[in-house]
Amino acid sequence: MEVSKGRIDRLGNSIRDGSMSEDDNQVLRVMRTKWEVTKTDLENELIELLQPDEIDVFHRLKDVESIKQKLARSTIQLSRIRDIVGLRVIVTGGRREQDKVVHEIVSGIRCDRLKVIDRRTAPSEGYRAVHIEITRGVVIAEVQVRTEFQHEWAHLFEMLSFTVGRGSRYGEPPSVGHLSLQDRSSVLALLKNFTELSFEIANVEIFETSTSEIHKKLEIQKTLINQLQKGLD
Repeated sequence: MEVSKGRIDRLGNSIRDGSMSEDDNQVLRVMRTKWEVTKTDLENELIELLQPDEIDVFHRLKDVESIKQKLARSTIQLSRIRDIVGLRVIVTGGRREQDKVVHEIVSGIRCDRLKVIDRRTAPSEGYRAVHIEITRGVVIAEVQVRTEFQHEWAHLFEMLSFTVGRGSRYGEPPSVGHLSLQDRSSVLALLKNFTELSFEIANVEIFETSTSEIHKKLEIQKTLINQLQKGLD
């Protein structure tokens, strides 16, 4: 069954407002199959393109609830959401190795259209990585290429977002109304640390200087987040 972009967007509107019909459910099943096939094909192609001993490849497929939350945050149409099919490549090394992997993907991946989004030069709330948007037919997939430091930073920030709201990853103020004054102060300090760490990681990876201090600061950040969350249990 072929599905047009217009039909996908109507499905997205039904998901957004919770008015799914039987026809919508059928279209959703078709799209989930297309998304699943794209995810598997891309993962296999990335492993063939890249050096397995220098990278790790992970994948995930957004569930309907995650899609609904994304649709609710903006006016984006379902056919334009690029990370329903998401793959992540973790690169061993710094900026130079990351650039090499991005070039290999851009040069070798099969696609109808491709777009590179460099969030290292235009970070989002401190988040840095290179995203590659890959279009195949009506399916858009996203490959995130991160260094190990960029990945650890993003992982820790996501850990904190479970306490202060996932919207904090998209520029929304942290949700701290449920926290004590002391914990609110801790959250603000953690967010400040994340901003500083983002710049420090970028400088270390660009100029290839010592990484020992970054390792220590990331570990401290992890400990502070764990202490905050443990105190809320």
